[in-house]
Amino acid sequence: SSYDAERIQKKGVQAVQINTDGACHLDGNMIQQALIPLDLHSLDLLIIENVGNLVCPAEFNLGEHDKVMILSVAEGDDKPLKYPLMFQLSSVLLINKVDLLPH
Repeated sequence: SSYDAERIQKKGVQAVQINTDGACHLDGNMIQQALIPLDLHSLDLLIIENVGNLVCPAEFNLGEHDKVMILSVAEGDDKPLKYPLMFQLSSVLLINKVDLLPH
């Protein structure tokens, strides 16, 4: 769905929704096509959110400078043992608890 991209755009930030058509990860061609409508010269930072699981996206290079993983404390402390590759390949791990805020 384009819900997240639309919410981001309402804040005045460029955003593009990429549909993987059932694939378990983004690939370079998807990224290349998604960049076309963006004004890249106005960007200082480009964030690409890959598919939201910890298995498939880990081993695919999208041309990124850094791979960042955001992990919620509510997901449990077993994730490094269950998904070691994502933890090994990430240069940054952000642990958040934003999901604990009331909605």
